Amino acid sequence: MAAIALCIAWMAVSCTSPPPPPRATGAGGTVDGRTVFVDRCARCHGAEGEGGIGPRLIGDDRLAGYGTALGLFDYVSQVMPADAPGTLPADQYWAVVAYLVRTGGYGDPPEPFDRDGAARVTLTRNVGESRGAAENP
Repeated sequence: MAAIALCIAWMAVSCTSPPPPPRATGAGGTVDGRTVFVDRCARCHGAEGEGGIGPRLIGDDRLAGYGTALGLFDYVSQVMPADAPGTLPADQYWAVVAYLVRTGGYGDPPEPFDRDGAARVTLTRNVGESRGAAENP
């Protein structure tokens, strides 16, 4: 009887608790941010983030407007890709944001790169710090 009560209690907690956020970093994580960027973002933003029909994402301060990496994640996970907003798995959004943070010269994303870690990454950089995508596989 105690085993049944324990099982029911475990199921109640498991069903009501949200799953932990993905911790993909784009570099050594479960998903590579550059690969997702090239596959899903480059057609509008360019293979190197230089812009195209979509705005430039790497090499200027455009991302600073989001304040933190968490602000950027919240935006892209709701409205990107433009033709299918919010359709990528969360780990792919985390990986792309980590890639943009690193390649854009905002520093290396913390481990784990989750909501708490992303909230601590301020999107400010010194001019000229962006690194080419080829330097950040």
